[in-house]
Amino acid sequence: AILNYLFLTCLVLTRSKQSITATMISESSFVCLYLIGKLTEVLEMADDWARLQAYGQRIAELLAAQECSCQEAPIRHSETPAVHFKNLTVATPEGRVLFTGLNFSLTVGQHCWISGANGVGKTSLLRVLMGVWPLAAGEIILEANGQRPLFMCLPQAAITPPGDTALDIICSPGRVEGDEVEAMKLKEILRWLELSKQMANNLSPGELQRLMVGRFFWHRPYFAILDEALTFVDPALERRIYERMHAMGITTVTISHRIGNLLDFIT
Repeated sequence: AILNYLFLTCLVLTRSKQSITATMISESSFVCLYLIGKLTEVLEMADDWARLQAYGQRIAELLAAQECSCQEAPIRHSETPAVHFKNLTVATPEGRVLFTGLNFSLTVGQHCWISGANGVGKTSLLRVLMGVWPLAAGEIILEANGQRPLFMCLPQAAITPPGDTALDIICSPGRVEGDEVEAMKLKEILRWLELSKQMANNLSPGELQRLMVGRFFWHRPYFAILDEALTFVDPALERRIYERMHAMGITTVTISHRIGNLLDFIT
């Protein structure tokens, strides 16, 4: 609007009063506003282009990280599933070493708790195990029998797999269409977690964590790695979740600053 008035002022000053008509002022004002509108669009396009460049750079970095990521840990057949960490060194993708010389094993029935200050590498160990970060040094050996998933992980900021309903998300990537027995099992899990089968969108943090716990009940991995995974769940329900997992033969690995009322679930 200010530019429009300036333009009209210049028009008045550079022409005689007799030569200026209302039509001329109207047309000049329209042209000026039109040009201002198009200039605004150009400036907005420049902002969009800058955001697009940023997105492209992030995608390129992600593809580069995938190309240089380490190979998946070898899987050995064993009747006794386990995960072995041998002389492990974990470092950030930028090369900052978090810890070295880590040696321990996860065995079925040995429920454990991993704790420590922020930044020491608790979640980083999980990223290496999942193959998100490359292994700096050492070896991870996975021993599985193929009967059930070896392990599943649940971070605090859970990411749901594709699905239109809670039932789809829990059994993903599989489906139970036409199998009434399996469908009844899924519905029982939802009732136990106090969730609706239609729940999938606009979930509260607690509902989302309970929904993701349902995936563990359904897939029954040998190891459930829970990284601050139940922070929005009621303590009483949290204990019941651990009790049910252990009753189903799921060994829990808890990564948390607090252990609270779960100390008796650690072996």
